[in-house]
Amino acid sequence: MEVVNGESEINEKKLFHGTSRWDPQVLCTGNQGFDPRVSNDGFYGQGVYFAQNPDYSHLYAHRVRKRTGSSPSLCTSEEVFQIVLASVACGISKDFGPQVDGDTRKLRRPPPRPSDQTTDQTTQNDLLFAGDTLFDSVRAGPHGNEHGSSIMYIVYDSLQAAPDYLITYVWRDDMDLDSD
Repeated sequence: MEVVNGESEINEKKLFHGTSRWDPQVLCTGNQGFDPRVSNDGFYGQGVYFAQNPDYSHLYAHRVRKRTGSSPSLCTSEEVFQIVLASVACGISKDFGPQVDGDTRKLRRPPPRPSDQTTDQTTQNDLLFAGDTLFDSVRAGPHGNEHGSSIMYIVYDSLQAAPDYLITYVWRDDMDLDSD
């Protein structure tokens, strides 16, 4: 993040994160935090992915345990999941929208900000790799899954995000996200 004229562009957001097979208790109580070095490559490379919509993060939620109804009339199974609500310093984000390609998948840090020297012949690729100041994060989407769609933010520095809450919830097979 850059401080300009005494003002910074922190742009802090409250966003959701699923840890999949990793126990989020470790993330929330340890001193490791969100570490992009142990993340899998995604649409926007090796970073830590956060979603505005918790339904989207459900696909990546940590499964705590599975419970099954105790009587024949309660034959639905319930699963207990966890996701993290985090404070994320997004700063100035490079907005890729829904774009996903070979270049976005190779990211290991946010792309450089465009320089002021652009011409009519400046291509999108030139803008992505020009200048010496990097964006602070990547904004992308909306991307969707069977649980809904969400704008995502990706950070590549572990100091940009901190866990606030560990959310534990029950998911039943017969639940419908679209019902009121």
